[in-house]
Amino acid sequence: MGGTGEARGGLVVTRIKRPRNLLGPRRAITMGLAGLVVLLVVAGVAAAARGPVRTAAQRGAAHQGMSTVLTDVSFTDASHGWIAGQAGYVLRTSDGGATWTKTTMSGRVNLSSVSFADSTHGFASGVWWTTENIGKAGPLLFSTSDGGATWNKSRPLPGVNGMMDHVVAIDADTACAVGAASEIEHYGVVVRTTNGGSSWQTQLKQSGRRTTVLTGVDFVDADTGWASGYDAHTGHGVVLATSDGGATWRKQATPQSAWILQIDFADAQHGWASAYKSVLRTTDGGATWVKVAVVHGPDQDIEDVSFFDVEHGWAVGNSGTIWATSDGGATWTAQTSGVKTGLLAACFVSAQQGWVVGEDNVVLKTTDGGATWVGSGP
Repeated sequence: MGGTGEARGGLVVTRIKRPRNLLGPRRAITMGLAGLVVLLVVAGVAAAARGPVRTAAQRGAAHQGMSTVLTDVSFTDASHGWIAGQAGYVLRTSDGGATWTKTTMSGRVNLSSVSFADSTHGFASGVWWTTENIGKAGPLLFSTSDGGATWNKSRPLPGVNGMMDHVVAIDADTACAVGAASEIEHYGVVVRTTNGGSSWQTQLKQSGRRTTVLTGVDFVDADTGWASGYDAHTGHGVVLATSDGGATWRKQATPQSAWILQIDFADAQHGWASAYKSVLRTTDGGATWVKVAVVHGPDQDIEDVSFFDVEHGWAVGNSGTIWATSDGGATWTAQTSGVKTGLLAACFVSAQQGWVVGEDNVVLKTTDGGATWVGSGP
């Protein structure tokens, strides 16, 4: 789910991806043991009534007790990068991952996503929670203008008490985030800032029975973007598109598949989405989507997909899965990560250099397109 300024004309795309499993998109958010018990009960009831439900709130249940889950990664060039930690911290580097500095958010914060527009301006998303009452959980959005040394928390979002699962920086002032308006009903919500995170406006807030759980978002310019997720009742993947900066959204036709976690566009025409054990791709801006089989193992779900350009991309998932393509996603080749833990997000700054993060504090780096991966963790 990660892009670069060079590849996107100054835009940074991170992905999700933010852990996943029972949580919605690939970002796991630990809600605390007491909250998890309640959450699992609620999730079980919802799943029984509506089919698979995988919101960011629920997915954290699959990673309870893991304070070392790294949920997202964003690099703006070969040197400057940031990693979101599930336990409420952001790691930053200015030397390509040789060394990392940790900044911890105050309070009970779980981070699911991080995205930077340049080396100083960035955004992070997640949820705050209390173990006493899960109903007091709420969405969190942060912004920074000093490269992540300090972070400012956004004001409360009116009518939104779920969580923000993924955020994408469009430029230094503009960002878009998607998540759930309610942590119980999982109504999809889209919010946007145009003043560097000082305030956020709700652009889309679903309600009623036919709702979409939104787990990923990507923009190629200030107007053109896509959001990904799945139908809360059927579990089928959903892609929404906008051409007016999020003022209006339209549903695009996709192959019937399980949830779509993350989405990544290299330009206004070429895009990809992680869809369970496959990748969806489009070459016409989403007018048509086709499914490409990638993984075949029972424990190899795809959490995130990240493209540097229209040809070179990577898909990562659980059990240390990394797959690569050099033909725009038509064919994929397995790469050796050297780890068996879940990989949750990837970001590439060139066709050769990129990073992958995941469970158990795993940070991997490649400088040869994924032929070899080495540890680059804090």
